[in-house]
Amino acid sequence: MANMSQADFDQLCRSIEQSINQVSKAVGRGLDAASDAVSGAIDQAMEGYKRAQATHPSARRANNAKTPPPPPPGAKPVIAQRVVATPTRYRSTVGLTASGIALSVVGGICAAGFGFIAILFALAISVDGLFPALACAIGSGAMTGLSLWGFAAGIGRQRTAANMKAFQRVFGNREVCSIPELASQTGMTPKKALSTSRKILKYGLLPQGRLSDDGTFLMVTDNVYQQYRQAQATQRQRALEQREAEAARLRAKSHRMAGQLSEADRAFIAQGNDYVRQLRDLDVAIDDAQISAKIVAIEDVVARILKRVSEEPDVIDGLERMMDYYLPTTVKLLAAYEDLEEQPIQGQNITSSRCEIEQTLDMLIGAYEKLLDATYEDLSMDVSSDISVLTAMLAQEGLTEGPFDQKKQ
Repeated sequence: MANMSQADFDQLCRSIEQSINQVSKAVGRGLDAASDAVSGAIDQAMEGYKRAQATHPSARRANNAKTPPPPPPGAKPVIAQRVVATPTRYRSTVGLTASGIALSVVGGICAAGFGFIAILFALAISVDGLFPALACAIGSGAMTGLSLWGFAAGIGRQRTAANMKAFQRVFGNREVCSIPELASQTGMTPKKALSTSRKILKYGLLPQGRLSDDGTFLMVTDNVYQQYRQAQATQRQRALEQREAEAARLRAKSHRMAGQLSEADRAFIAQGNDYVRQLRDLDVAIDDAQISAKIVAIEDVVARILKRVSEEPDVIDGLERMMDYYLPTTVKLLAAYEDLEEQPIQGQNITSSRCEIEQTLDMLIGAYEKLLDATYEDLSMDVSSDISVLTAMLAQEGLTEGPFDQKKQ
């Protein structure tokens, strides 16, 4: 190529110029075809929309409706009510599809044309002195890359429009759908379904669409989005209340560890002592010796529970039901028994009620004893844990026989 004559070089330049002209004409034809295709697609969509509107039952009824008769003399004029259009959930994908077709067609034609030009200039670079050909080759290559990007963008738009229709079928009449369900129904991965949802929102195909903060739900109406925000606010409020309650519990526990009872602990013990005083008064008022013995048994168990509370206030958490229901009910039953006992005539109903109260007292004694035993549950677990650790350490040091040691004969 270094010995190329001037005539040969001129011939090569003319060949390149002819090739560029041919490619330019091809690109122009491609752009015209793409424009015709887009226009045809839009025209077809508009015609289909008009036909659908014309064949809709409401449209036919509106066309066939007669002019209403004039109002009678003296009648009040009828004020037409303003009809507020409900915002649509989904927008048409015709525009996105048409732009995608245009981009892919134009991008493909331009990529082929500029790629061919870049190849020709690359061949011309090998000729000595053709430094401008290098710049032309670089420019043609850049245009080829830009055209390929347009082609890929057009394909992506068409794919997004198709995915939008698939999502719409999955939603049906629902206002919210999870991303995993969209993925399973459309054959995508959850990551791909989430990415597609964001593209759909980006192109404005869901005017009211929102994604949840964690990206697990897609909402298509403002109504469900407001409900979602309200649920989030409620959840945050509950979490705040739980944190405050936990902080209060820790503060109370720190006071207890320091040997101080909180106001709530002292109020609990005072209320329990008041119920014990009422039981003692009822014991004095009731003459039946068996009932009095059962009252004394209940007093003794409740007093032990309150003493345990003063020593270990943490056990109060399991005694709310005793203070709120069991003790008030016990006092109420014994007051009723005192009233029945004072009746001068002990009929069948009175006797039966007294027997039922006596049997209930036996059941209450057992219940209070179980509550007292439950207050030592944590202590029992701590003792068992300490014994297990101590036994293992003694066996490790050889001070006792381990579980696998054989006794010497």
